[in-house]
Amino acid sequence: MRPLFEIDGTKFSDLDGFYREFERVSAMDASTIRSFDSFNDVVSGGFGQITEDGFTFLWNNSAVSRRRLGEASYWQIV
Repeated sequence: MRPLFEIDGTKFSDLDGFYREFERVSAMDASTIRSFDSFNDVVSGGFGQITEDGFTFLWNNSAVSRRRLGEASYWQIV
């Protein structure tokens, strides 16, 4: 079964906050994700609970995040 990672878009307002929130829900070590490149490496598999089989990502309040992060950052993540 693929792991489920659920974040709440009201808990952060910038990319660093998004990375910290994803680290929290995915049980990654603190400071593992600090850029889009490292986020991409992690979600590609082979780190922590994320395998090459993938995972399910549920982003509650994503519209709030989209507004706070801005279109470019939001769509880079999505």
